[in-house]
Amino acid sequence: MRIEDWIDWARTVVAECSFPEYKLQVAVSRTGFVYLQAHYDEVDTVTGVVEPQYTRRWLLAPEMTKSEIVATAFKCVLTSMEHKTREWFLYRGRAVYQPHQDVDKLWETCRQSDERLRNAEYEDYADFSPKSGAPAIASRYHIAAWEPVGCGGTPSLCQICGRADDLYHGDEWEGREAAMQCGVFDDDELATKNCGGLL
Repeated sequence: MRIEDWIDWARTVVAECSFPEYKLQVAVSRTGFVYLQAHYDEVDTVTGVVEPQYTRRWLLAPEMTKSEIVATAFKCVLTSMEHKTREWFLYRGRAVYQPHQDVDKLWETCRQSDERLRNAEYEDYADFSPKSGAPAIASRYHIAAWEPVGCGGTPSLCQICGRADDLYHGDEWEGREAAMQCGVFDDDELATKNCGGLL
């Protein structure tokens, strides 16, 4: 089949797809790529003016079956609806999940978030000394208050009180259960615990 005939066939398939207020179409880019795209009229969330809105382009290939083309049209609408939801959902008047993001700025936000998590690992402990007897504040970022100190069945030691637990098995250890046994850690609730107290 000639590429021109295939494009006409793909347009016929897409013409049988419909969704309220959406117009689905098959087009050819300036560089020769065949794609599916939808457009609809809606109020622009920035300008407040009703304007044509366009979805992203979904590439099509001659190897695709009718079912694959129809599924691509469906995915086009699904993704567009998520896009609209992200634009119109507001928190305190701002679209905090809006889709028009710069990927490099997102990367920088993730880097700063990772640094905050790393810095928070120990900062939530009121006193980290095993002998102080002061209450410890459990942090949801601290994976466990116990650490294995050896191998071959050597018990773990609580970082807060120095007590050993009996849940260490070879190279595997169950830090959460051990910490709950000691009472200084709870990964479900951020709470102040005295070492040895009950959860």
